[in-house]
Amino acid sequence: MVLLAKEAADSVEVLATLNGQIVAAKQRNILALSFHPELTEDRRIHHYFLVLVSQLG
Repeated sequence: MVLLAKEAADSVEVLATLNGQIVAAKQRNILALSFHPELTEDRRIHHYFLVLVSQLG
């Protein structure tokens, strides 16, 4: 079973949607994805994660 969201709290930044469903979101230092980015050739999520980590100090 796959659970997808159509809306998020104001404190959540929606990063990506697909067919009106939220598939990537961020809240403070938490990154949530509804897919496995390591299974694709696209490395943008990995780069974004590294940028977030580097900003933590």
